[in-house]
Amino acid sequence: MIIMKKAIFLGLLAVVLLLAGCGTGENWKVEFTKPLQFIQGKEAPFEIRVTEDKKPVTGINATAEIEMVTMNHGTINVRLTEGKDGRYQGKAQLTMPGQYTVTFKFKKGGYTVEKTLEIEVKKG
Repeated sequence: MIIMKKAIFLGLLAVVLLLAGCGTGENWKVEFTKPLQFIQGKEAPFEIRVTEDKKPVTGINATAEIEMVTMNHGTINVRLTEGKDGRYQGKAQLTMPGQYTVTFKFKKGGYTVEKTLEIEVKKG
């Protein structure tokens, strides 16, 4: 009887832990579908796609913080707009080409997820 109760408890605990990890954004993948570029004196459009298990993640409030790795040009804050199939677009005016970090902040369903990518920005 005690063994049966322990087995049921462990089974329920496993289900709860599995459900706790689902849908919280921990497994979201972010990739650029239209890379960020440097265009002298202009905002450059870019696009990302957010997926979980190869399926698009939709309904996200998404922002990006863009910073140059080697020089302090400040932080560029961008609000992304949702397109189709888990794609989100934004525009940023960069000061020069080079290495940048982009920290994406995604809000959905009462939780916030951060994903940081390091990218090489080229002249467009």
